[in-house]
Amino acid sequence: LKKKMDAFKSRSRQARDLEVQLNTLLPQYGRFIGKVSHSREKEATTIGKQIEIKMKELRDCIQLMDQALEHCPTRANLAVVERYREILNENDSEFKRIFSQLQRERDRAALLSGSKLDSENDIDPENGDMQSLLKERKHIDGAIRGVADVITQGLEARTSLARQGDTLTSSNLTISSMVDSLPNISDVITAMQKKKNSTQCYHWYYHRLLCFLSSLGHYSLAKQHSHVLPSCIVGVFF
Repeated sequence: LKKKMDAFKSRSRQARDLEVQLNTLLPQYGRFIGKVSHSREKEATTIGKQIEIKMKELRDCIQLMDQALEHCPTRANLAVVERYREILNENDSEFKRIFSQLQRERDRAALLSGSKLDSENDIDPENGDMQSLLKERKHIDGAIRGVADVITQGLEARTSLARQGDTLTSSNLTISSMVDSLPNISDVITAMQKKKNSTQCYHWYYHRLLCFLSSLGHYSLAKQHSHVLPSCIVGVFF
């Protein structure tokens, strides 16, 4: 059972590392939306393949965690597996969306290639179809850039929130550790009560000693040592 638990923890750490890597790669991949060119096409393709590899590794890791759950099906372990399954689904959906958007841009660029649509001066003013196509492309390019910025901000915000969540978890563990190290209030009260009882016992014995000295006629000696007693007791003799 211990080996299975250790295996589950090891897979959980691996899943966490893969989550961090995907949180870095997906925003990088999303930045290519609206900016893909021939020179950057290779870079976008490379990052896309890296994301596919990491998601496959995460999928395999979750499958192994599922198998380990058969021997240690605790509620906490079930929650961990479910969390990473949701993360995988979210990342997979986001990757497919970005990939489809980039593919549409590639297809459109291929259709427009060679048509000299770099500026309005390259188009015959009487060619209404070409003018409309240029305007359409400008609107699409602007919309794509806006969407890309929003997506990038959203992914960066999610990464930031994940890091803040880790920080809060660490803080909670620190606070719990501090609380556990504090003395129990009942123990403190018991210790204070013992000290009080000890002091009262000491005063009682000293009071009996003064009575004994006084009975023997050592009045001055008794008065000399009376300063260690409370004033309420000393007043009885002097």
